[in-house]
Amino acid sequence: MALRRKKLKSKRSRMRAIDKTFGIVGHTLLAIYALYLLFVWVSMRPSFFIDTIIVEGAHAISEESIRATANTKLDERLLFWIKRNNRLLYPVSSMEKEVRALSPRIANVKTVFDSAKHLRIIVTEYTPHFLYCMRSDLALGIASTTAIEHQPKDCYFADEEGYVYAEAPEYIGYPFVAIVASSSEEAVMHQSPIGTTVLSEEQYARIKMYIDDLSRVGLTTHSVTLLGGGDIRAEVGMPWVIFLATDKDPERAIANLGVVLANLEKSADKGRSVREIDLRFGNKIFYK
Repeated sequence: MALRRKKLKSKRSRMRAIDKTFGIVGHTLLAIYALYLLFVWVSMRPSFFIDTIIVEGAHAISEESIRATANTKLDERLLFWIKRNNRLLYPVSSMEKEVRALSPRIANVKTVFDSAKHLRIIVTEYTPHFLYCMRSDLALGIASTTAIEHQPKDCYFADEEGYVYAEAPEYIGYPFVAIVASSSEEAVMHQSPIGTTVLSEEQYARIKMYIDDLSRVGLTTHSVTLLGGGDIRAEVGMPWVIFLATDKDPERAIANLGVVLANLEKSADKGRSVREIDLRFGNKIFYK
């Protein structure tokens, strides 16, 4: 008899536990549904709607295309009925990703809510510091407009850290210093450098030092051709080019160049017969 009562009691306990579980689940579902209805109601209130989108920092890409991308997100809905046209539910990450995809010149996108109704999109663009070019007409064997200088071809914009981010138009002249890839690197001719850093930090720093030092002695660098092994060929708008080594001290090389320029100025033809000045070997200076 005692055993039967124990079994009956266990069965009742299980039923009560099941009823309790169903009660908890039912109340939870009702609470979730009530919360969902509340979110739907709040998201429908015009007082919460974003009504102004402000774009800042866009130059290479139009503000209208950015604003249009942001506007498409205003019509998105969450769980069919909840509008995302408000500060709390607006899909910021998704919008920022789509804006960055509009142009390779966009480095970063930041979203700020000035108020419940004002959305501000702040765009940071890459700034071109030089052109990275895959080749020049020197490598192609094409005659140049001068005896020495050769126009770079297949050029891309690169920022101050050497990061290549977009294809550049074909320029006549030199609005930026052009760094031309080594013609010995055959692979470089067959792939786009966009999204890569084409120079090491140390190599770019040395090249920039040379460009700045040449400017201080009155020479404007038009292009720098990478020759491999750390050597470079600088075209400076003169009848001659300069060969330099990035693993040597730029200050000493430019000091030696000053001596060469002084000697050329004293020569009968003012150095017009010189085609190359080679400063890659320390105090040994070669020119021809």
